[in-house]
Amino acid sequence: MVLVITMNKEAWAIVLVAVLLTGVVTAGGTYWWMQRQAEEAPTFVPTEEPTRLPSLDVVIADEDFANFSANIDANGSVSSDAEKSTNITIYNNDTVDSGTLYLTLYNTQTGEEGLPDALQIDEVIVKITYSSNFQTVTKHLYKDETFKAIELGTLESDAYARIEITVEVEECDDDTFLDGKTYNCEFYVLQGSTSYEDIDWHFIT
Repeated sequence: MVLVITMNKEAWAIVLVAVLLTGVVTAGGTYWWMQRQAEEAPTFVPTEEPTRLPSLDVVIADEDFANFSANIDANGSVSSDAEKSTNITIYNNDTVDSGTLYLTLYNTQTGEEGLPDALQIDEVIVKITYSSNFQTVTKHLYKDETFKAIELGTLESDAYARIEITVEVEECDDDTFLDGKTYNCEFYVLQGSTSYEDIDWHFIT
């Protein structure tokens, strides 16, 4: 048996109005709920970048630390590997946090990244050791005749960071080094690519 329900035009109109009213009420309720959630949600204000970069103070404990005069003989050779270390300390005594800091080597002869030309050889290694993300890491500024700038992160206002610098000479034959020379070198502490502090040091043969 098939039951057929028939309605006149007035009944259909009532049903249609009821359906439309239900849709309007539902949509209105949903909109009200979403607005309430938005009002109650915590607002997040992103941290603004500092309007200027701070002036940093960089201090090296011993600028003559890389003294290999006792390791390099008169013929310019090294009988066994030797390394020398010191610390540099970066102070941010300013009222704003630093930009991202990088440490690199600078060749005062050429005005470019690197070491003096006579030291750009396989037998010289420059590395740094520092703390990052709750661990101590060691990275090479110079090794196998390749230079690399090391990212150190940012330094908060009224804070300081200490970095160990190590320079190594490897065992080598005569005439690898010139005996009795002092080479003027520099480290650069960069803030991004627009601001830096330089640190003088000497490599002594």
